[in-house]
Amino acid sequence: MTSKTFFTREKIGSFLAQILKIASVFLIFTLMLSKPAPILIAVYFMIVAWLCLRLLKRLPIIPSAPINPFLFCVIATLLLSIIAGGDWHEGLRGLNKWIRAILIFWVSYDFFQNRKDEARVMAVFTLVFIVTSLNGLYQYFYGSDLLFGYPAGFINSDTLRVTSSFGYFGMFACFLIMVMPVVVIFIQTQTQKRWQQFLMLAFLILGLVNLYLTRSRGAWVSLILMGVLFCVSQRKKWMLAVLAFSVVAALFALPKDLVFHHRTETGIDKTTDHRFILWGQALNILKANPVAGCGLNTYVKNIKKYNEKDYYDASNYYAHNGYLQHAAETGILGLAALLMFLVRYFMITIPSCFSRKPDSFRQTMILLSISGFLFYMFFDTIFHNLQPFLMLWIFLGWGLAINKQEIRTA
Repeated sequence: MTSKTFFTREKIGSFLAQILKIASVFLIFTLMLSKPAPILIAVYFMIVAWLCLRLLKRLPIIPSAPINPFLFCVIATLLLSIIAGGDWHEGLRGLNKWIRAILIFWVSYDFFQNRKDEARVMAVFTLVFIVTSLNGLYQYFYGSDLLFGYPAGFINSDTLRVTSSFGYFGMFACFLIMVMPVVVIFIQTQTQKRWQQFLMLAFLILGLVNLYLTRSRGAWVSLILMGVLFCVSQRKKWMLAVLAFSVVAALFALPKDLVFHHRTETGIDKTTDHRFILWGQALNILKANPVAGCGLNTYVKNIKKYNEKDYYDASNYYAHNGYLQHAAETGILGLAALLMFLVRYFMITIPSCFSRKPDSFRQTMILLSISGFLFYMFFDTIFHNLQPFLMLWIFLGWGLAINKQEIRTA
């Protein structure tokens, strides 16, 4: 009699691969929540399963990605800022967030090289997009979202800002602009019948309606810039002309409370005036610590130290500009390393958008998602919030994986 071996290398590998797939689906669903616990559970399951798979296959822990040297430079500047700042507790907490996100980047880079896994993730993202959009519309009409009862936010006493299940309109707006290109890919590649395409287009329009209802001008500026990049990459001059006409018409057609929020005594509308104050605070911290910054994850602790005036509601507040806040925490070296990483990333991936090969459209759409985040990062704190920060690194890995697919099949 021969005893059956239940724990063969193949079976363990198959089990870990299933865990990774399930955790990836779970993570996408949890991204629409405002609670970090389920998100982190999914993230750690993905990372552990992925690491075990690589060890089982006797592969290096770190995948051989062409962007890695620049990524290591970013990590080096983070460590330098922790040493220079001296707050090891907060610094290591911030470093944990970064390492976790970078591991997800490598997981994503590995994971999306499998077309079936990519198609599954696109379908789940599209489903979550539809659910959150319908939920946002429900919240607009009934005052609280259907899933968790979160109330709508406000610009002022009478203007609603839809948050859906995210609990904050900025994160909902970021989710919408990043996932819209994924929905476009899904429509192009997965919906074969005409009625399915019309249905998906209707949901895409519903997402645009929700984006409008967030009243996030930064998100709309980001979406417009994404549209410009799309028209240029696809060589659609007529679409660029239509987009320009639509933007000019919108300035006259949209309600005044969307284009301009309540004005202050300075003559500038409230949220813009508020941002100038916040950006000034970040610059004051950077001026005091120009090389290595005030220390990773210590921005809020340093606001009062380097800003004597207490600007109404601007104390203990993020900078509402991810680039300035990262520079304040990690110095000019940290910002330079991050920008070099992003520039190198686009230098690697952008040529695929103009290659006219089968993967070029998918590459373009994922790069639009990343670009939308980077544009919006100039106006809001999404770079320092859990969900959007994770989404950025998922999409960065995804875009690089598509680029590798094209190289491999060329």
